Amino acid sequence: MNRDRILRGALRTIAIVIAVLGAVDPAITTRHAARPIVSVVGADSAAVARVAQRMDARADAIRAPFAVADASVIVGEALPSTEEVNALARPVFALREDPSAARVSIANVRVPSWVPRAARVPIEVDVEVNHAHGRRIDVSATSGGVIVAQASSPIAADSARISVSLGYVPTAAGASLLRVSANIAGVRDSAVADAVVDVRDVRWNVLVYDARPSWMSTFVRRALEQDPRFAVTSRVVTSRGVSTDVGRPPARLDDASALEAFDAVVVGAPDALSAQDVAGLETFLRRRAGGVMLLLDRRASGPYERLASVTSWQSDSGKAMTVVARSDSIRAAEVTWPATLPPGAEAMAFARLGDTARAAVWGTNVGAGRVVTSGALDAWRFRDRGSSESGPSSFDRFWRELVANVASGSPSPLDVRVAHPVMRPGERTSVAVTLREAALSSAPSIHASAAAVISNGRQSTAIRLLPTTRSGELIAELTAPSTRGVYRVAVSSGNARAEVPFVVVPDAAPPHASRSDLVAALASERGGGVIDASTSDVARAVTAAIHAPARAVAWHPMRSAWWIVLFAGALSGEWWLRRRRGVR
Repeated sequence: MNRDRILRGALRTIAIVIAVLGAVDPAITTRHAARPIVSVVGADSAAVARVAQRMDARADAIRAPFAVADASVIVGEALPSTEEVNALARPVFALREDPSAARVSIANVRVPSWVPRAARVPIEVDVEVNHAHGRRIDVSATSGGVIVAQASSPIAADSARISVSLGYVPTAAGASLLRVSANIAGVRDSAVADAVVDVRDVRWNVLVYDARPSWMSTFVRRALEQDPRFAVTSRVVTSRGVSTDVGRPPARLDDASALEAFDAVVVGAPDALSAQDVAGLETFLRRRAGGVMLLLDRRASGPYERLASVTSWQSDSGKAMTVVARSDSIRAAEVTWPATLPPGAEAMAFARLGDTARAAVWGTNVGAGRVVTSGALDAWRFRDRGSSESGPSSFDRFWRELVANVASGSPSPLDVRVAHPVMRPGERTSVAVTLREAALSSAPSIHASAAAVISNGRQSTAIRLLPTTRSGELIAELTAPSTRGVYRVAVSSGNARAEVPFVVVPDAAPPHASRSDLVAALASERGGGVIDASTSDVARAVTAAIHAPARAVAWHPMRSAWWIVLFAGALSGEWWLRRRRGVR
């Protein structure tokens, strides 16, 4: 009897103690070697994910820079940003691919910040390849998961940097996210990089001005008038005091305020320009930073040569020759070109003269503006016909793209640029704002000020713009929102307003050039080294090279589920003993 009473008391005491300890939840602190924490970073998010998964066998892998980690691993050959490098925990290891394996990286993707909706978007991709001689590089661009452009190029060297040109015509206005992929034929892995193009419902304002009638200018103007990207205004001076006008063109080229509204001025018969006309165009180039295109139709001297930056010419005539630009070509029988290309000039189209090539179209800078001069004097005589199947004629395409190149380089009154328009959530970048009038003015009293907000169409957040040492330039720091989507930075200053988009996606992939030597040097300087990615156990190789210090670990013994079993067993045993003895 006494024994049963003692047993019931013991079971009741055990249950009460378990209940009290469970309510108190005591913690016991011990020190022992825990699993190491390894930070895994890299430009290729897919490769980072694969390495982090392999690291999970022996360490806790974090796919981001982590200053208190036990080690850091850089995946790939791209050097991390300065912010990431500063946040990397020592030691740092570089994961090196098989040095003899063919590999590719996208060093740069160049797209215009904005284009009219009907315009072709040029995409220039710089690809670096290694150990791929004799193979083919395939480059494609996708938008919304659909391939919009693709091209291939042979690889002529074991290690090379290849430029590939793509292009497509967007179907709708708005920010378009492009993902560019580059793949070496026969190699599984590919390189990717993102870019953003802002497609706008606007047109380039172009003035076509002929100081005398010119067939060359006439047919170029007709090509522009049929292109929805351009709003063409024209004046042809047919005799003294008489002209044929379309729209409301300025009466004179020396009227700076009248030229302010135009992005580009196309000048036919430039040899007929007066010194005042040339002075007006120089003002347009320097103060408006606009573009001027000179369409020569005969070889003659004049004040215009100051704009073309040419004093000595050479020419050829007779048999029709081909003039080749980047995407199209035309033909001409009379071509003139500079005896010496002006300093800093860019040859934009070449005339093929047997085995030699001469700059038939070239561009030079005048102040902040740009002058493009064409020496294809009679190209209008060899214009071809377009068709419904092949589209516009090569003559029309040639001149439209050249004029688009000139017009697109003219800055708006307010220019906004986001350094990295495709970012991961929380990533930081900079926003640069340039006020054209303040930037191009020689008056130091003009003060640049503007207000900026970030908006996704539903919410707006103000950001602070600060002046820089450059006149008319402001800069702000931008942190990407945590929610993926398309955002816009809207800036206003007086009556001027401008917007530029940026996109936030978790798997953002910026272009990156191969910097394997710098990555290896960084790893060595930070107390680590280079690890061969082909090793069977990357995790073992990393963890063997580091020593995870003992950490204080708080242990809560009462949180084990087995205490519930013991608690229930004690109560059940005490209840059974009471029932057996008839005790209520």
